[in-house]
Amino acid sequence: MRRAPNNSISRRRFALPLKSAVAALFCMMSEGLGYAFLAHLRDATADAGFKQLIAEHVDDEANHLRVSMTVLRRSLEKESAGVLIDLIPHPK
Repeated sequence: MRRAPNNSISRRRFALPLKSAVAALFCMMSEGLGYAFLAHLRDATADAGFKQLIAEHVDDEANHLRVSMTVLRRSLEKESAGVLIDLIPHPK
């Protein structure tokens, strides 16, 4: 697989057509929901083998959540207006 150079547009912009802070917030929320669901499923599962498999996925989701929080923090540092104003629907 060919990797994009560090100065390419793919390294400077988020792939979704949203401001980076809004996109990062949605990613963080979805990763958080995935983490919460899997952690609950892990705790509710009696089968030891299945519990171990789910625990590995919970750890993976925890890493994704950390990355999402870091991206959100960095995006908010760059965007002085914050993210809340972009979440409020307003007429064009």
